[in-house]
Amino acid sequence: MFNLHLDLGESYVYGQAVVGDKSYRINIQAGNQSIIFPSDFEIDTDQALIYFDMGEKDKIVLNCNVTKGNRDMIELYINDETMQNLANVLPVSMTMVMDRTSKLK
Repeated sequence: MFNLHLDLGESYVYGQAVVGDKSYRINIQAGNQSIIFPSDFEIDTDQALIYFDMGEKDKIVLNCNVTKGNRDMIELYINDETMQNLANVLPVSMTMVMDRTSKLK
């Protein structure tokens, strides 16, 4: 689980995603339902469910393609409706659930 510390930009959400003792910059914007991790992030899957905890009892769930790229931050691309929901209430955490053949190293 990533603890999120987010702010709202003009057409995106940005901030820090903290997992354990590591902190990653994160940028969330409208796009094609995918998440791109930095090349040093150890993950072995190409598909995952992303759960955003919005506080209270609300959650947003996304099915995303997962890739690693030559970047220094996490980039998450989501559909317009989900982007609007995240912008209205910034999430406090993000959890990834991978299929059984995948693993977080």
